[in-house]
Order: sequence, then structure tokens, then C-alpha cells
Amino acid sequence: MEAVTTVVAYRERWNIDEDHLALGSKGPAPSIDAINQRNLARAALDRATRLFCASGGPRPEPGAVNVGLTPTGGPEL
Repeated sequence: MEAVTTVVAYRERWNIDEDHLALGSKGPAPSIDAINQRNLARAALDRATRLFCASGGPRPEPGAVNVGLTPTGGPEL
């Protein structure tokens, strides 16, 4: 849950609402802070994916991480 919360907080902080990709479309970052937080969110997403797969869940195809997260007013990074 901690890893998923980190990704949701990243999406909320950078207003990623409509994008189906977990971390949003890769485009130019608005700041160094955004890059650093994206890297933290990417690590958290990788961690959550590994845990899910270790529990018997199907392994997603590379580059196909489109989990459809929706920000819910959770904590910020």
C-alpha cells in the first residue's frame, strides 16, 4: 500500500488526472522537483509490481503499466 500511495501522491501533486499510464505520459518535466518525484514514484511502482507478481499476479508486459490510478486526495510527496 505504501508504494501505491506514493504513486497516487505523485499523480495528485502533478495533476495527472486523465492519463491511463500510472505515471502519466512521458513529456518534458516542469522542474527538477518533478523529475525527482517521478523517479521516486517509478521506484515505488516497480516495487508494487514486484510484490504483486510475487503474490501470484500476472507479470505486465514491459511498458504496459497502465493501471488507471485516480488521485483521491491522498498525501503529497
